[in-house]
Amino acid sequence: MNGAEWGALVIGGVGAATGIGSLVVATVAVRYAKRSAHHAGRSALHAGESAAEARHLREIEADRRAEEKEYRHEELAPNLPSAIDAAFKRDVNGGALYGSITLDRQYRVRAFGCAGESLTELALSSITPLNEAMEFVIEAWAPGQVRPRLVEIIFKFWPPVEGSGHQQVWSCGCGRPNGDSLGGDGHWERRVKVSYYSPENNVW
Repeated sequence: MNGAEWGALVIGGVGAATGIGSLVVATVAVRYAKRSAHHAGRSALHAGESAAEARHLREIEADRRAEEKEYRHEELAPNLPSAIDAAFKRDVNGGALYGSITLDRQYRVRAFGCAGESLTELALSSITPLNEAMEFVIEAWAPGQVRPRLVEIIFKFWPPVEGSGHQQVWSCGCGRPNGDSLGGDGHWERRVKVSYYSPENNVW
């Protein structure tokens, strides 16, 4: 074998080795890319699962807080009877039917007497006394009248506020109306029947 042939053989061997090396490198690169893609996919899956779990935990916490607020709302609600036992009292104008409520917490309040679809606002203090009976006129009593015209009373209550003359100041964080102007919906609303017995006429 002459020098030229030997040089060609060496160069060919080097080229083959280089080609094999390139193939090995390419194969390793493909495997690495596949492995990286697999790990990336698993990481994305775990990240998605973690995000879903975190979202689920936030929802559970939000529900728990909402339940606590609702429980607190009911705990702070005024405790009224299902019916008010009305009493007739004579006065210079003939007489009127009176009712009263006693509450163990102070509220701001408005009340409306119901006669069918008609509502009549009752005159009572806008602040309920603490653990004392709050008496109010339900309706004037006409001569010969035997039954109340107003059959139900709708009470609207709101938490007390600073500067309103309350002995107590507290709040309810449920998000319902706070009665800034004592208008609109009550924070708590209760319907109470008017119960009246007339001894003179033996009529309820």
